[in-house]
Amino acid sequence: MRINRNFCSMNLFSSRVFVRIKNSFMLMYWKIIKEVVMKSFLTFSAIIRLIGSILLFWALGEHTYGYYSLLRYISFGVGIYLVYISMSMKQIPWAWIFGMIALIFNPLFQVRLERELWAYVDVISGIIFLASIFFVRENLPSK
Repeated sequence: MRINRNFCSMNLFSSRVFVRIKNSFMLMYWKIIKEVVMKSFLTFSAIIRLIGSILLFWALGEHTYGYYSLLRYISFGVGIYLVYISMSMKQIPWAWIFGMIALIFNPLFQVRLERELWAYVDVISGIIFLASIFFVRENLPSK
Protein backbone atom coordinates (compact mmCIF):
# COMPACT_ATOMS: atom_id res chain seq x y z
CA MET A 1 0.00 0.00 0.00
CA ARG A 2 1.45 3.32 -1.07
CA ILE A 3 0.81 6.50 0.92
CA ASN A 4 0.71 9.82 -0.84
CA ARG A 5 3.13 11.87 1.28
CA ASN A 6 2.05 15.19 -0.22
CA PHE A 7 -1.53 14.57 0.84
CA CYS A 8 -0.52 13.64 4.40
CA SER A 9 1.79 16.62 4.82
CA MET A 10 -0.84 18.96 3.39
CA ASN A 11 -3.43 17.78 5.92
CA LEU A 12 -0.89 18.15 8.72
CA PHE A 13 0.01 21.64 7.49
CA SER A 14 -3.61 22.73 7.19
CA SER A 15 -4.44 21.46 10.68
CA ARG A 16 -1.45 23.35 12.10
CA VAL A 17 -2.58 26.47 10.29
CA PHE A 18 -6.09 26.14 11.70
CA VAL A 19 -4.69 25.67 15.22
CA ARG A 20 -2.58 28.80 14.84
CA ILE A 21 -5.55 30.76 13.49
CA LYS A 22 -7.74 29.51 16.32
CA ASN A 23 -5.12 30.43 18.97
CA SER A 24 -4.60 33.89 17.50
CA PHE A 25 -8.35 34.51 17.47
CA MET A 26 -8.62 33.42 21.11
CA LEU A 27 -5.89 35.90 22.04
CA MET A 28 -7.69 38.57 20.02
CA TYR A 29 -10.92 37.77 21.91
CA TRP A 30 -9.29 38.46 25.27
CA LYS A 31 -8.01 41.81 24.04
CA ILE A 32 -11.41 42.72 22.61
CA ILE A 33 -13.24 41.64 25.77
CA LYS A 34 -10.96 43.83 27.88
CA GLU A 35 -11.51 46.81 25.59
CA VAL A 36 -15.26 46.26 25.36
CA VAL A 37 -15.66 46.09 29.13
CA MET A 38 -13.26 48.96 29.81
CA LYS A 39 -14.86 51.33 27.31
CA SER A 40 -18.40 50.34 28.30
CA PHE A 41 -19.39 49.05 24.87
CA LEU A 42 -21.10 46.22 26.68
CA THR A 43 -24.56 46.35 25.13
CA PHE A 44 -26.89 43.57 24.12
CA SER A 45 -25.86 43.86 20.48
CA ALA A 46 -22.14 43.78 21.37
CA ILE A 47 -22.66 40.63 23.42
CA ILE A 48 -24.55 38.79 20.68
CA ARG A 49 -21.95 39.84 18.09
CA LEU A 50 -19.18 38.55 20.33
CA ILE A 51 -21.02 35.27 20.94
CA GLY A 52 -21.81 34.92 17.23
CA SER A 53 -18.21 35.48 16.22
CA ILE A 54 -16.93 33.03 18.85
CA LEU A 55 -19.31 30.38 17.52
CA LEU A 56 -18.26 31.12 13.93
CA PHE A 57 -14.56 30.75 14.74
CA TRP A 58 -15.28 27.64 16.79
CA ALA A 59 -16.84 26.12 13.66
CA LEU A 60 -13.33 25.61 12.23
CA GLY A 61 -13.07 22.46 14.33
CA GLU A 62 -14.77 19.10 13.89
CA HIS A 63 -18.37 19.16 15.15
CA THR A 64 -21.61 17.29 14.65
CA TYR A 65 -24.22 18.36 12.14
CA GLY A 66 -26.35 19.72 14.99
CA TYR A 67 -23.72 22.33 15.86
CA TYR A 68 -23.68 23.64 12.32
CA SER A 69 -27.48 23.78 12.25
CA LEU A 70 -27.49 25.74 15.51
CA LEU A 71 -24.77 28.00 14.10
CA ARG A 72 -26.96 28.68 11.07
CA TYR A 73 -29.90 29.80 13.24
CA ILE A 74 -27.75 31.94 15.54
CA SER A 75 -25.80 33.61 12.72
CA PHE A 76 -29.03 34.26 10.83
CA GLY A 77 -30.63 35.82 13.91
CA VAL A 78 -27.60 37.97 14.68
CA GLY A 79 -27.43 39.08 11.04
CA ILE A 80 -31.09 40.07 10.94
CA TYR A 81 -30.84 41.93 14.25
CA LEU A 82 -27.78 43.81 12.99
CA VAL A 83 -29.60 44.73 9.79
CA TYR A 84 -32.27 46.31 11.99
CA ILE A 85 -29.67 48.20 14.06
CA SER A 86 -27.77 49.35 10.97
CA MET A 87 -30.93 50.59 9.29
CA SER A 88 -32.02 52.46 12.43
CA MET A 89 -28.57 54.10 12.62
CA LYS A 90 -28.73 54.97 8.88
CA GLN A 91 -25.62 52.91 8.10
CA ILE A 92 -26.85 51.38 4.87
CA PRO A 93 -23.59 49.70 3.72
CA TRP A 94 -23.40 47.77 7.00
CA ALA A 95 -27.05 46.78 6.60
CA TRP A 96 -26.25 45.28 3.19
CA ILE A 97 -23.27 43.38 4.61
CA PHE A 98 -25.33 41.95 7.47
CA GLY A 99 -28.15 41.15 5.06
CA MET A 100 -25.77 39.11 2.91
CA ILE A 101 -24.51 37.25 5.99
CA ALA A 102 -28.11 36.53 6.99
CA LEU A 103 -28.88 35.23 3.49
CA ILE A 104 -25.84 32.93 3.49
CA PHE A 105 -26.76 31.48 6.90
CA ASN A 106 -30.51 31.38 6.18
CA PRO A 107 -31.87 28.18 7.77
CA LEU A 108 -34.98 28.02 5.56
CA PHE A 109 -33.35 28.23 2.11
CA GLN A 110 -29.97 26.76 2.87
CA VAL A 111 -26.88 27.59 0.86
CA ARG A 112 -24.90 24.40 0.19
CA LEU A 113 -21.14 24.92 0.17
CA GLU A 114 -18.14 22.65 0.59
CA ARG A 115 -16.53 22.40 4.01
CA GLU A 116 -13.40 24.30 2.97
CA LEU A 117 -15.46 27.19 1.61
CA TRP A 118 -17.58 27.27 4.78
CA ALA A 119 -14.35 27.74 6.78
CA TYR A 120 -13.63 30.94 4.84
CA VAL A 121 -17.23 32.14 5.15
CA ASP A 122 -17.18 31.49 8.91
CA VAL A 123 -13.92 33.37 9.46
CA ILE A 124 -14.95 36.34 7.30
CA SER A 125 -18.36 36.55 8.99
CA GLY A 126 -16.76 36.32 12.43
CA ILE A 127 -14.34 39.13 11.59
CA ILE A 128 -17.22 41.28 10.30
CA PHE A 129 -19.20 40.67 13.50
CA LEU A 130 -16.16 41.66 15.58
CA ALA A 131 -15.44 44.77 13.52
CA SER A 132 -19.05 45.87 13.72
CA ILE A 133 -18.80 46.10 17.52
CA PHE A 134 -16.66 49.19 17.03
CA PHE A 135 -18.23 50.65 13.88
CA VAL A 136 -21.97 50.00 14.31
CA ARG A 137 -23.22 51.11 17.70
CA GLU A 138 -26.67 51.43 19.11
CA ASN A 139 -27.98 54.68 20.49
CA LEU A 140 -27.84 54.18 24.22
CA PRO A 141 -30.51 55.96 26.25
CA SER A 142 -29.05 58.95 28.02
CA LYS A 143 -29.16 58.91 31.81
